[in-house]
Amino acid sequence: VATYNMLFDRYDHLLAKPYRWYARLPRVLEIINDMKADVICFQELYPDQIEELLEEIGSQYGFAGKLPTAGQEPCEINGILYKKARFDCQSFSVHYISETPQSLSSDPFSNEPRTLVEAHLVDKKTNKELAAFCTQIAFGSADSREYAANYIVKHIEPHCQKKACLLAGDFNSFAPHIDDPHVPFFDGNFMLRIISSKSLKNARDEALIGTIGPSSTYTNIPGAILP
Repeated sequence: VATYNMLFDRYDHLLAKPYRWYARLPRVLEIINDMKADVICFQELYPDQIEELLEEIGSQYGFAGKLPTAGQEPCEINGILYKKARFDCQSFSVHYISETPQSLSSDPFSNEPRTLVEAHLVDKKTNKELAAFCTQIAFGSADSREYAANYIVKHIEPHCQKKACLLAGDFNSFAPHIDDPHVPFFDGNFMLRIISSKSLKNARDEALIGTIGPSSTYTNIPGAILP
């Protein structure tokens, strides 16, 4: 299982050529092929990026997520890629993290819509079901992150009573490291306490063979545009 913020192309015109999407896409594909993950939860792609990604890996991976309707302003999209040789997708849905989750909307502390993608997968090898969830939580507002964490737990917990559940995403938070001037958000432990207050557990603590990747989703120096 992998979770990966693949990064929008919104500011490509401001970046040096090696950091633009057309240059990054081959490297993203190389990582996907190397990982051979059964499930990849991704965040922060625009519709054109998803189409280009699926052109390359669509024979291997199915896509669970919702693209904007024609004429609608493009927005960042979260999605779930699942290996078609391993899983059948029974259903998927996209919920807006707000008081009106079925319609385009945002939470009371933000004006930017945030989504929780939900996919119900059946493992062809074991015939067991997996409910996979993917999200991206607000970058700038601690109140918005707290709202999202509570919303997500309330939504996922009933599913945890019936089947295995996986939550992955970009939580835009960090465990407290107040000695590090490059880390702006110190509510990571608070967020984790909310998310793990019911059935969900931190995969870093539970993984039998460990995890790989950075310790946080935040890798920029404040004020810098380079990833």
